[in-house]
Amino acid sequence: MTTTVVPPTGPDAGQATAHWIEVDTTTPASLALADNGNVGGEDIAAGTHTFFPSIAVNNNDSVGIGFAASGPNIYPGAYYTGRCADAAAGTVQASEVLAAGVDWYVRKFGGSRNRWGDYSGICVDPIDDTTFWVFNEYALTRGTAISGEDGRWGTRWENFIVECQTLLTFNFSGSWDLISCPGNPVISDFATLFQAPIAAGIMNPSVFMWNGATKAFEIASTFEFGNGYWVQTIQSCNVAVEYQDRKSTRLNSSHIPLSRMPSSA
Repeated sequence: MTTTVVPPTGPDAGQATAHWIEVDTTTPASLALADNGNVGGEDIAAGTHTFFPSIAVNNNDSVGIGFAASGPNIYPGAYYTGRCADAAAGTVQASEVLAAGVDWYVRKFGGSRNRWGDYSGICVDPIDDTTFWVFNEYALTRGTAISGEDGRWGTRWENFIVECQTLLTFNFSGSWDLISCPGNPVISDFATLFQAPIAAGIMNPSVFMWNGATKAFEIASTFEFGNGYWVQTIQSCNVAVEYQDRKSTRLNSSHIPLSRMPSSA
């Protein structure tokens, strides 16, 4: 879940700050705080406030958070961040720009507060259960004044994938060993994967995959996490393999500039 807080101390002291909370639901009758942390805006610009956060968790327990931000050095805009399942407690990744604001914004619609954040959210793509879709508002160039207020907003949406990294170490101790790597299916090049510190005089391992159609082992040219592969070695050796989850990408994005401020929004 998310909320907005005003920290009394720290880098975001005195500033509206997006805050995320992880709750342990193992025992529904006795919920417990598992972790929590701030999404500060100091990596966007000094003195930046972050607010109206939304949160989603994908199949890998990676977290996506969308939020709005504004401050003395930036106009109101849309941003997002992520967090890996094994990240340090209370931390998130660096903020990413969804759509930076381009002007100042004031629209109270007869009330006492500047209205913002009605149209924002984040969700996980149901196709792969990994990709996040985030949408939010950002301030456009001011338009026609209505009751002395001329702020205008636009809506931007985009997809992204939280980039995570894992280090796996395989201990090969026989002439043949079976390895299976957990994680998302990620195709990687063996030439890169097995350029690891192997003791002098020990032959680099050869990696084979079992072809069920031909009932034979075939030398593998790619490596897919989640599957098992046979590794042939001459002597015992250790191989450290570092892989990354699918890297952050922005496949599709769109912006919807509003030509006028609808009276109902």
